[in-house]
Amino acid sequence: MLRIVSIFVIVAIIGASISGWWMCQRALPITDGIVTLEPLMHSAQIRFDDRGIPYIEASSDRDLWLVEGYMHASDRMFQMDMLRRAARGEMADLFGESCISDDKLMRTIGIKRIAEDELKRLSQDVRAYLDAYAMGVNEYLRSNVKSLPFEYTILTSRPEPWKPVDTLCVLKYLQFESDESWRLDDLRQRIVDKQGDKVASDIFEEPLKSAIVSYDTTLPSTPYRKALASVDPRIGSNAFAIGGAMSDTRGSLMACDKHALFSVPDRYYNLSLSTPQLHLVGATIPGVPGILVGRNEHISFGSINLKADTQDLILEEFSPQFPGKYRTADGWQNVSEIIEEIPVRFKKNLLHKVLITKQGPILSKNETSGVAFNWTGARKTKPVLETLWKMNKAQDMASFAAALDEYQGNPQTFVFTDTKGGISIKAAGAVPDRRTFGGGSLLVPGWAVKQEPLLMKPQELPTELNSKETFVIAGDQRIAGHPNILSPYQSMRVRQILSNYKRNGQRAGMPELALLQSDQMAPLLTLVKTELKRATDKTELIDRTQLTAIDQLNAWDGQLTTGSVPSAIYESFIETLAHRLLEPKLGPDAATEYLDRWPRWTVFVERVLRNHPNEWLPPGERSYDAFLISTFGMALKGVRVSAEREDAKSVDWGTLHKATFRHPICKYVPSLEKLAFLLEIGPTSVGGDQNTINASNVKASKDSWNFASAIGPTMRLLTDMADNDKLYANLSLGQSGQLLSPYRQDQLKAWLAFEPHAVAFSAKQLEKQSQHKLILNNR
Repeated sequence: MLRIVSIFVIVAIIGASISGWWMCQRALPITDGIVTLEPLMHSAQIRFDDRGIPYIEASSDRDLWLVEGYMHASDRMFQMDMLRRAARGEMADLFGESCISDDKLMRTIGIKRIAEDELKRLSQDVRAYLDAYAMGVNEYLRSNVKSLPFEYTILTSRPEPWKPVDTLCVLKYLQFESDESWRLDDLRQRIVDKQGDKVASDIFEEPLKSAIVSYDTTLPSTPYRKALASVDPRIGSNAFAIGGAMSDTRGSLMACDKHALFSVPDRYYNLSLSTPQLHLVGATIPGVPGILVGRNEHISFGSINLKADTQDLILEEFSPQFPGKYRTADGWQNVSEIIEEIPVRFKKNLLHKVLITKQGPILSKNETSGVAFNWTGARKTKPVLETLWKMNKAQDMASFAAALDEYQGNPQTFVFTDTKGGISIKAAGAVPDRRTFGGGSLLVPGWAVKQEPLLMKPQELPTELNSKETFVIAGDQRIAGHPNILSPYQSMRVRQILSNYKRNGQRAGMPELALLQSDQMAPLLTLVKTELKRATDKTELIDRTQLTAIDQLNAWDGQLTTGSVPSAIYESFIETLAHRLLEPKLGPDAATEYLDRWPRWTVFVERVLRNHPNEWLPPGERSYDAFLISTFGMALKGVRVSAEREDAKSVDWGTLHKATFRHPICKYVPSLEKLAFLLEIGPTSVGGDQNTINASNVKASKDSWNFASAIGPTMRLLTDMADNDKLYANLSLGQSGQLLSPYRQDQLKAWLAFEPHAVAFSAKQLEKQSQHKLILNNR
């Protein structure tokens, strides 16, 4: 009997495996043959290279966006659905109670409400293209009702039809995700309240003095703290360009990498787009038509987040006698109220009340006070999609700059080049004028605000059109009145290397730019060596193990490669030093949050290492010399503990610094975490840290010896405007989100090895790389 049961179980397992394989196989998109897309005006075609990168050819712009929508959905439908749900606050409808706090936050911020208003203000042409894109997505859904991605089978769900407003929701959500200054405002305010102005001013590098005497309504006491904790901070991307006077082809070169969470699938998606009127290639976001980073026939363009202060937390005073009234500079006013109905899987729908003052929606509230959220992204400005369309169609740098003058999305520093060897750099976006409104680094008393900050004019933002310099670098730009948030080390390193080329009369080409993107130089190495040598010369509190480790550091070239043992020692020392400096004053929780959220924490560590301020020497330490030696000993212990080895001198950086590409199902459904082996990718060793050009962060935790990485350059791109055959792009994983697709993680090896891959732009390159051909007919 037992034998029969065992056979039955084995047969059932085999049957389930075959059934699962068959469902995943059936969901793979067609890449050869003929497919009918009825909404097409004329036939179109898609050719694919050996990495599944599509080259779409259509007879009109309208058909082009339709096919792009179809292609995005074919490879990334589940990802598009997740972005749409996250933006609209509908994650709990799919995943249940675990997502309620996220949905409440999005319903309160009102991403969907903002997008619906923006939809009404689109021009007729852009609305038509957006409609066409949605048609393409829905054609995929219509023709694949029984062959949807595997995730829908697991979750026993199916996606709704794609609506034009969904694209605007995704764009606005990405803007909100990038504009993280409100989280820093909250952190600064709590540190000011608990540790005082002096400590906060030191670690945030600006004079901080709270205008709030008593701050009772704290975000930690609300569901938004949980949602906030689940949002990883963003480290900076890189973008720089070399003019024709310095390049080996006499044409302008551009390099750009975009940083995002390590996720399955990648955030970005590469493709080429071609009509008789338009020719584009580069990186896209599934759910959004057009190219975000790349080139057309006339210009190439890339960008990084400017990290401007676009958000404010406003403390509102509510009347204890009349709860529906709040105090303003003009007297008491009525608060607006919206009821949002949040569907929760396996539960009753949740009714969520949103209160809105003239400053914005209320994030948290008690009887007499509340915190309102003010964001430039919620203003009735020109829709970003309008500007993106003009950027994609720009004929030269002047028309691209003119398009940026109209750009009102999250502030970016754009680098762009032309076919004449010219290079330009320009900051653009909805940037509040802090010179008139005042600092927004802490909570602002709402009853003192007479009007929200005006937006800075385009000519007031940093611009170098047709720069006379031989190279331009995004990251050095500063905005008057705004705190400096970006880490300085990446742009400093790029400038150092390019300046060396210029000084030596050396021309740079694609190999040099690719090498520069792979650079992983530890920025504080020289300082660390100097300080440790000085400390060892002045103290006898050091053992042979520490001396051996210091010798390893002294012989090291400073590159944070995965196979480097000194890299592990260096990183553990910097992390341990930061925790030991901060925890006595901030406490473990606030110290960890500071290290996790503040991009410039290494600048604070550098300043302490250089200046040895007495106020930051931890209690119980007699001198900085003794403190550094004891910290170094703890750092070596940290390497051993993290690697679970007895000897730190054999542990390389790749053993400690690993990235796991997470899948949303494993994140949001604890009962399905056992599927991680199937859905997730990794852990895999990655080099660098948050301060290197190839920046893969070290995620902060209370345990200073946890070196996992969560964010990195998941898309790299290189262009040479003198040669249409020279455009290179890599994703960290691959094009497809489909489980059994050969293109799901086929780029990982090349990404880890910094091996650029050509993407077809010219007809010559297309013929050379084309592997598959799909014809799309309208009947």
